[in-house]
Order: sequence, then structure tokens, then C-alpha cells
Amino acid sequence: MRKTLLALSVMIISSVSFSVSAADSSIQKQLDAQQRAMLEMQNQLDFYNQQIASLRGDIEKLQYDLNKVKEQMANTAAAPSAPAVQNANSSQQQGSSSGSNSAAPQNGNNQASAQNSGFTLEGNLKTADAQAKSAYDNAYKFVTANNLAAAEKEFSAYLQSYPDNSLTPNAWYWLGQVQYKQNKLDEARVSFLNVARFTATPKRPDSLYKLGLISKLKGDKDKAKQFFELVINKYPADTAANLSRQELQNM
Repeated sequence: MRKTLLALSVMIISSVSFSVSAADSSIQKQLDAQQRAMLEMQNQLDFYNQQIASLRGDIEKLQYDLNKVKEQMANTAAAPSAPAVQNANSSQQQGSSSGSNSAAPQNGNNQASAQNSGFTLEGNLKTADAQAKSAYDNAYKFVTANNLAAAEKEFSAYLQSYPDNSLTPNAWYWLGQVQYKQNKLDEARVSFLNVARFTATPKRPDSLYKLGLISKLKGDKDKAKQFFELVINKYPADTAANLSRQELQNM
């Protein structure tokens, strides 16, 4: 009788132990599945953020092309007609003060050119002359053609020749972009830091955001957080601020 009771007790204990083990195994499987799902979601978020950053670069390209069209239209509208040139020459021959008046439209065109380039002149930056603009446009053609190596070479050469004109911040920005796309993170970091030196350029918010992404990719989350927060505090309405908020939420 005792042997029978002992055997039953062993069977009951074994059954209970098996049930507990099975339950633990089931819970662990659920936890593992949840962790895999969360990892997949994080990977998807990272992918989408990269896509958004890439699309932002495409938008910058379109904006630049639009600004070039506006600049051409402004120059066409500001060009004097043939009779006006003749009248100006006639006035100069008569000894009028038209010589001093003719300087005003020229200054106006320079200001319009600087505004259409997407940059407000600051400090001691000079207005980009025709030669500088031609060199910049030549470098930018490689960006639109997605020839990253050539674009990097040409913008580097541009910055060597024109380190302090109104297109210099833009050149640093595009140099950083093509370096970033080539996964040259250290070089891109230097380029975006150079953009950030110019506080009036509209490229600054996105450059700071890219500096945050680079810091994140290099494993420096504290510095990445500082860059994202700087974008949000300084440029709360900019698209880069929205992207920075998303990055902070995922950190």
C-alpha cells in the first residue's frame, strides 16, 4: 500500500513539474518572439529614417535647381533693354549722375543672387563671382548624376579655391552628403561641422542632424543626443527637428 501511494506521489509530482516546465518554455518562446518583433521594428525605423534622410537630400537638389531658375528669371527681368542702355550712355555723355545710379541695380542683383543661392551673407564671406558659380555648378552636376566620387573630388577642389564665398557653406554641405553616402563618416563629420560654423545658412539644421546620425552610428549616443536636441531647440519648425525628435524617441 505504501509503495502504491509513493508511486502515485511520484507520478503527481512529475506531472506537475512537467506542466511547470512546459509553461516556462511557452513563456520564454513568447518573450523571444516579442524581442524578435521589437528588433525588426527597430530595424525598420532605422531604415525609414535613412530613407527620409536620403529624400531630404533629393529635396535639397530640387530646391537648388528651383533657385537657379529663379535666379535666371531675376537676371532676365533685371536686364536693361536696348533703349535704356542708349539713354544711359547718352546721359553719361551729357555729364549727368547716371554713373552713380547704375551701381544700385548691380548691388541689388548681387543681393538677389545671394538670396537665391539659399544663403544669407554673413561675416566676411564674399559674393560668389561667375567663375566660382560655374565651378560650383560643375561640381553639383556630379551630385545629380549620383557620381559620388567625382562630386567629392570636385567639391573638395572648389573649397580649396573658394574657402570664403557665399557658396562655401553649400559646398561643404554637399561634400558632407556625398561622403556620408559613401560611408566615409569621419570625413563627412568634418564637412558637416564646417557647415555648422555658418549660422545663417539653411543647410545648418540638416548638417547638425547628420552629425547626430554620425555620432549614433559611431556608438556615441550622448553626443548624438546633444546634436538632436540642438536641432530641436534652435530650429523647432525645420524638418530636421522632426527627424531629430524621432531619433530621440528611439534612443
